[in-house]
Amino acid sequence: MMFEEGQKVVYPMHGVGIIDKIEEREILGKKQIYYSIKLVQSGMTVMIPVEQSEKIRLRELYSGKLLTKVFSTLKNPCENLHFDWKIRYSNNHEKLKEGSITSLTEVVRDLFHRNQIKELSRGEKKLYDSAFQLLCDELSYSEEMDQEKIKVSILEKLKSTENVPV
Repeated sequence: MMFEEGQKVVYPMHGVGIIDKIEEREILGKKQIYYSIKLVQSGMTVMIPVEQSEKIRLRELYSGKLLTKVFSTLKNPCENLHFDWKIRYSNNHEKLKEGSITSLTEVVRDLFHRNQIKELSRGEKKLYDSAFQLLCDELSYSEEMDQEKIKVSILEKLKSTENVPV
């Protein structure tokens, strides 16, 4: 899929960005067409070769009824709750790299509920915080809602869901 200048996209593990430019550049002696993406949360600009965009799972920002989809996923039973935190961390990290809104929501849901049973390791806590922020960013931009309202809504939904892992 080819994106256009000004289009909002999601760069997995980095968040929502806006394509500033699409330009040909020569880097290390190789000419390629690049997306220049300004990441909204950090303000950082990244250059991604167009031919690599599918491989890294760059995707369009979802639009319409995303909040409903996310809340539906939050209500589903937890998964990926291996007792060994290192395996859980690895599985959840892989899910985040997938780049889908469903996998992102599942990571938030599973780590939130896991933390209700036993405090998360430092690595998992960092992963949860990052996933939560990415989810809030995407929802905020796709639903055109205030980010604080989104955060409160997600936390309320997580707390109200009887989804205690085993």
